[in-house]
Amino acid sequence: MLRAFFVFAFIFFAGEVLAKECGEVLIITFDAELYAPESESTIEKRAFSKLYISKSDFEKNVDSSFGSGDGSLYDGHNTRALIKYKGEDYYVDRFGFVRGKERFGFLNTKVFESSLTESCK
Repeated sequence: MLRAFFVFAFIFFAGEVLAKECGEVLIITFDAELYAPESESTIEKRAFSKLYISKSDFEKNVDSSFGSGDGSLYDGHNTRALIKYKGEDYYVDRFGFVRGKERFGFLNTKVFESSLTESCK
């Protein structure tokens, strides 16, 4: 009986760990001065760093109105980060405006950068 409990607990907790989706972040720090801005099409090749962020941490960083904005403040020609999850890409411009497909929002760039890790945990 005790063995069955441990097997169940192992499967449950292993499933929780595996379910935590981690995204790859290709980033040019938000406070870096550039000679020319990067666009959505060049950020992947020219990013300074490749880091990671969990999906839950990313979602906590994006404002609650994500998806309801019209995107008029987002500047795809001044891109600083590309966050890649399975089948989903998000772009963040220099000022923290976010685009995911046709959804738009905003994040605090300092909080976002502090949430990044060097490995997928």
